[in-house]
Amino acid sequence: MFSRIENMSHMIAWTKMNHPAVSRALQSAGIPGGGDPWQQWGCPPISLVELPRLKLSFTERMDHSGEIRMYSIDHNDLFISNKRSEMITCMLAGIPHSLLLCNMRGEEHLLVPAVSPTRPKVTSMPFSTFLVLDRSDEKWAEELSSKYFMYPIHVSTSFLLT
Repeated sequence: MFSRIENMSHMIAWTKMNHPAVSRALQSAGIPGGGDPWQQWGCPPISLVELPRLKLSFTERMDHSGEIRMYSIDHNDLFISNKRSEMITCMLAGIPHSLLLCNMRGEEHLLVPAVSPTRPKVTSMPFSTFLVLDRSDEKWAEELSSKYFMYPIHVSTSFLLT
C-alpha cells in the first residue's frame, strides 16, 4: 500500500524482535525464545514505516476494537484504510497514487504526495495526453514547502475539500 505514494527504494521498514506475533510464531514452531526464525518463517511483522522524502511515518497500533492498524505518527488519529465505498472508489480512480486515511469517528482523508507530472515522449504518439508522475525530480521536490497534500473527504463521500 505504501508503494502507492513512494518508491520502495525510499522506504524504511522497522520491526521489533520482541513483537507479540514473533513470540507466538516462535512458540508454535517449538523454538524456545532463540534461533533465527526469519530464515525459516519469512518476513517479520512491520512495526514502523518511515517515508523520509515525504517526511511521514506510520506505526503499528491496536485500535479500540483490537484490530491492528498502521497509524500516522504525523497525523495522530489517522490510520490507513482500504475499506472504500463505491463512491470513494469512483472519486479516487484518477488518483491511484494516494492513500485513504480514516479516524475512529469515520472521517476520511486523502493523502496525496506532491510529485512532478511529466509527459513521456512517445514517438508513435507525439501529441499524447498521458502523464507520468516523476517521484525522482529533485529540483521539483526542493521547491516544495510541503511534500504531500491532505484532503478531507466530504461526509457525503462525493467530493474532496480543499
